[in-house]
Amino acid sequence: MSNAIRFGCSHLTSVKRLYNVVKDALNLRLKLAIALEERRAASKANSRVEQWQQNQNLERGNEVRCDEGAKFKLLRA
Repeated sequence: MSNAIRFGCSHLTSVKRLYNVVKDALNLRLKLAIALEERRAASKANSRVEQWQQNQNLERGNEVRCDEGAKFKLLRA
């Protein structure tokens, strides 16, 4: 008798079950990795926006201040 006949359907069923469990675990791991990467990218983008805003605030200073005439009056908004 060959091995395929000796093991029969029960062996093939258990192999298929094991295959499906491993496949599901890998799919879950892949989904988690993708979600983590998306979070990291969003966090990095948010960090860049905050840094840019801080830099703009430092460079521009007080945006309400306007120069007018020879005496350079401070205008209130």
